[in-house]
Amino acid sequence: MVLQVTWNGVDYDDNHFQFSFYSIHRAFPRSGPSNGRGGDIVVSGEGFRTDTSPSCLLNGTQYEPTSVNATEIRCPMPAAAGGDSYFGNVDFAVTANGITWNPFEGGFQYYEQPEVEDIDPKRGPSSGVGIINFYGAGFRADYPLAELGCKIGDAHGRAYYVSPRQVKCVVEDIPLLGEDDDPLPAQVSLNSYSFTDLGEDTYYRPYGVLRISPSSFPVGAASTVVVSGKGFVAEEGVTPRCRFGTPAAYAISEAEIISYSRLACRAPENIPGSPTSSLPRDVPFAVALSGDEFQPWTASPIRAIFYDQPSIQAVDPVEVDVGRITQVFVTASDDSEFFDPVSVDASAGEDSDQHQRSGALSPLKCRFGRFGESTAVFLNSTTIKCTTPPTDESPDSIYRETVTVAVSMNGQDFNEDQSEAEFTFKGTAPYISFLTIILALLALAFVGFAATLCTADMYQVNQMSS
Repeated sequence: MVLQVTWNGVDYDDNHFQFSFYSIHRAFPRSGPSNGRGGDIVVSGEGFRTDTSPSCLLNGTQYEPTSVNATEIRCPMPAAAGGDSYFGNVDFAVTANGITWNPFEGGFQYYEQPEVEDIDPKRGPSSGVGIINFYGAGFRADYPLAELGCKIGDAHGRAYYVSPRQVKCVVEDIPLLGEDDDPLPAQVSLNSYSFTDLGEDTYYRPYGVLRISPSSFPVGAASTVVVSGKGFVAEEGVTPRCRFGTPAAYAISEAEIISYSRLACRAPENIPGSPTSSLPRDVPFAVALSGDEFQPWTASPIRAIFYDQPSIQAVDPVEVDVGRITQVFVTASDDSEFFDPVSVDASAGEDSDQHQRSGALSPLKCRFGRFGESTAVFLNSTTIKCTTPPTDESPDSIYRETVTVAVSMNGQDFNEDQSEAEFTFKGTAPYISFLTIILALLALAFVGFAATLCTADMYQVNQMSS
């Protein structure tokens, strides 16, 4: 703003001095390694100017800022006068106008930079509360300005002091890596800013779930679940696992790693705490590839849906010519009902817009015996609609063939044992009755018997002639 002076309350001078207000909010970090390799101390605020001689004061020595803008004054963090192993507190202040010094209560704390020798485990969940233990020397949290932190790659997390040789770290959101990507550097700091140097044993690879197929399972079927994700690498002595349910009520099944991006496990036949009357019900799904002591379970919106397999009562129509495709309405039994798998998927955490973008089809299907399967459409709780599947069967090879119609709510598990509905495919082959078959067999048997008798008679005649 412009500053002008008046001596009589009316006439102002023409100097037009430039004047501005500033405020200092905070400085970070307030502690750092004594070796001087901790980075800048960032003083945050507003109204800072480069032409007002801002300056920093640390341990009685004045330093020029490394950079200044309207909201930051960045002060250098010089090495401690006491050497790399120095531990102690020094005064710290900053001036934004070159005149008024603003000291920070508590000053600035120097400490010896810790060293990390190893981390364990070297893989864990990309999202969740997986624990990573840092082992080394020089860890401490015995001073007021301590602010322990850790990071995996560029993902920052919380660190907890355990002992001078151990710090425990939790990073809740780490990006997944491709199979050919290098593992991420794992680092820790006593000020959440000046991180430790890397070693050959301080790299970490996260794992995570992107989707499961199918995402719904009939109770009692023990369906196979294929998990798609990244970071699936076996660890010696650790069994990969899938968990269905919450930490308070869950079921766990062993998993088999198929590749870096796929593993498979079985859904449990029943979910604890899920009475049949509450089905269909969705529960959280997670995987673990490291030991239970490391809180290894993934956290994601992926949900597993459990449902009662519906019973089929009838279909309409009940027959069709072979080769012709027609709509078939399938009706559930009175004590059973259908549900819309897409709607349940959306309520279980799937984004319905994502379904539309991906062009995903409903997993609802009908099976017509050996003639094949077709996608079905949910109409209401008692009726679904599907079409007869296309077939390579020639009409002239079939007279009439009746099959059981089965339905799958997840595209994988069909309910043949719970279906009373039959459907007939009609062809153009001539009708051959059971009686016709019997007579044909008798005729063949008679011809064979007669041939045997003729052969025996000729043999006797030849014997007598000789």
